[in-house]
Amino acid sequence: MRFISVLSKSGEWHNENYINSMASFPLTHYSEEMAWLMDQEIQKLIIDAESKATEILTGKRHALDALAEALMKEEMLERADVERIIQGSI
Repeated sequence: MRFISVLSKSGEWHNENYINSMASFPLTHYSEEMAWLMDQEIQKLIIDAESKATEILTGKRHALDALAEALMKEEMLERADVERIIQGSI
């Protein structure tokens, strides 16, 4: 069976059979070829998501740096402060 670690809403890591949670029957009913194809598609989704996240974060680097600097000075920021910092760094 193929497993993936997931972070629950409580913040705890759990191993779950990700494919099985998406299907109504166990993964063992899939052929090895189908399991491989599913793994490839999942890997592509993860790589694409990572690439998109990197692109977004790189494009917003000034805002992230400004937020990090503000958080070093203050441990907590109000929403208005975060919005002001982000708007000011664009």
